[in-house]
Amino acid sequence: DTLAANAYLIAMPGTPCVFLKHWQEYKDEIGAMISARRAAGITNMSNFVKKQINSKYYAVSVGGNLYAAMGDVASMPVPGNGWTKVLHGYHYAYYLSSSLETAFVDKASGIRNNSFKVRLYAVSDDPSAKVVYTTDGTDPTPSSSSVTSGSEITVSTSCTLKAGLLKSGKVTGVITRNYI
Repeated sequence: DTLAANAYLIAMPGTPCVFLKHWQEYKDEIGAMISARRAAGITNMSNFVKKQINSKYYAVSVGGNLYAAMGDVASMPVPGNGWTKVLHGYHYAYYLSSSLETAFVDKASGIRNNSFKVRLYAVSDDPSAKVVYTTDGTDPTPSSSSVTSGSEITVSTSCTLKAGLLKSGKVTGVITRNYI
């Protein structure tokens, strides 16, 4: 269960190491996990709290900003209010604390062969927050293209995607992804 194992390793405090073979096979998924770790501010000194443990799944909160679940996540109860699910796959799920007040994109920067889809998330305590974005490298403004949290957009190769959190008419939490 390569992805679940990497989800655990990347979420935990310390300095995670990814096997080259795993990186080559799952670059998008592992890159997104690394992006979530960075967004949560996890370091080698972060604390963690075991949240749910049984024979079907394991869940941990790391640094108070990342909730990582591994195993049969479909049978696991969601962590509750205050968390935004930003990644999920075979036997893993990542949630970011809504208090981070940022945008999140589920594909890390990198090289792509064709256009592809990315999912944009508004990680916010405000349920009406949206994500505004540009694909030309300019900073998003309140009048930029906008989507609701969890929406997918198609991105062409060789672009700089900038996504920000639109809340109360202001754009904050801008992140950048470079796709070649």
